[in-house]
Amino acid sequence: MYLFFRENVYVNKCQIKTINIINMSKKLVKSTSNAVFSGVCSGIAKYFNIDPTIIRLGFVVSFFFGLGSPGLIYLVMAFVMPKDDTYFY
Repeated sequence: MYLFFRENVYVNKCQIKTINIINMSKKLVKSTSNAVFSGVCSGIAKYFNIDPTIIRLGFVVSFFFGLGSPGLIYLVMAFVMPKDDTYFY
């Protein structure tokens, strides 16, 4: 069985378990593979190539110390950020 993607690439589903379309530009997207609530923190961590735990701790610390409004920022990002285009079979 062959799958068709946006870049007109045909991939055999039986041979590849994880299909990740290589994109030349970096995009800030929600991660579906390492998500706890909605994948915002793991998406930010993937964008900056760091551990998602650091981003999650940063959100929690800023929430308790009242730096900005991290709860509102998280909710806005959860609705605005698109999901990633990684497919798992």
